[in-house]
Amino acid sequence: MLDGGSRVLNSLTSYCLCIEEQANIKYEERMLYIISYDLRQPRRDYQTLYDELYRLQAQRVLESLWVVRRSNTSAVNLRDHLKEFIDADDRVLVAQFDNRWATFNALYDINKI
Repeated sequence: MLDGGSRVLNSLTSYCLCIEEQANIKYEERMLYIISYDLRQPRRDYQTLYDELYRLQAQRVLESLWVVRRSNTSAVNLRDHLKEFIDADDRVLVAQFDNRWATFNALYDINKI
């Protein structure tokens, strides 16, 4: 039989492991995606696209390359969502990104996302 102190310690340890598992699951669910596009109409106002990328908390890394960390989605879902903000002849690429990259003179530090 455990004494009161041991029960508290065991409960605390179980609680900490549970929190750690939840944190790992949440981290794994938040995948990093790159978003790149070719906007083919130079005179068109693409501000709604930029506003949506900012709303998604995406960060611009290069002129037409953004990164975003999202949960409960996929590259296909993000692509389909962003198609609502571009013209039919524009191009968009969304790809899941891992933790291996290298940049030079990037507009934003990907490590901060």
